[in-house]
Amino acid sequence: NGTIYSFDPTNPSGTLQVEHDFTSAEGSDCAGAVPGSFPAARLVFSGAKMYGIRCTGGANNFGTLFRMKPGMPSSFQLYSFTGGLDGRLPAAGLVAHGGLLYGVTWLGGQFSQQYSWGGGIYSVDPSSSTLVATSVYQFPPSAGGAGTVGTQPSGPLVFKGGYFYGCTDYGGLHSAG
Repeated sequence: NGTIYSFDPTNPSGTLQVEHDFTSAEGSDCAGAVPGSFPAARLVFSGAKMYGIRCTGGANNFGTLFRMKPGMPSSFQLYSFTGGLDGRLPAAGLVAHGGLLYGVTWLGGQFSQQYSWGGGIYSVDPSSSTLVATSVYQFPPSAGGAGTVGTQPSGPLVFKGGYFYGCTDYGGLHSAG
């Protein structure tokens, strides 16, 4: 199920320190689960806490979001994606901007009840004591899965010039992502 580890680059002959051992309930990586999402558990820091995602696992087996303070295993917090507006199968890690963290889910969202695709963009507020993913955008498919803006985002978001940029796996004008 994997670990979170730390390593001191000034002591290359030293050992890795395990910060957290993931249980199967806390999720597993996305390798193979979501196209284009490897490495899935890329960590990002906000303040003194690190954040990351796992594609599967959690209370609903729709993936998890986690945070913890390095060196403090008891600070580990877990959020389980519900498959509703927050989506399911988080992919490609998180990116920090404007005091929030942003990520994408490959499936789920408001259209997932009608269609098997969709996905969305979510945000996380690191200043909140409660760890929760809040829907920012839902990818709207049209009949047959060929939504003109695309569906099933899988690549990491990038922020440049006031905009986030990302890629989808499916849909678009030519139904090719």
